[in-house]
Amino acid sequence: MRVTRSNNIEKYCLHVNSSISEAMHVLNSGETKIIYCRNDKGELHGTVSDGDIRRGLLHGLDMSSSIETIIHK
Repeated sequence: MRVTRSNNIEKYCLHVNSSISEAMHVLNSGETKIIYCRNDKGELHGTVSDGDIRRGLLHGLDMSSSIETIIHK
């Protein structure tokens, strides 16, 4: 799946290099329970949920860590 700006899910998409802090900001908007992660080509790389974030933090990641480390592919 290629994610483009014309898709309605754009506001729920982050680049794989985005931080956990950025992901939490999107999730806290209350509009979604999942974030779609895309690569440099705009292709879907995986998803991140609040559970993925919690597990990452419990394993020693911090808020500035990349979401690439917790993506569910």
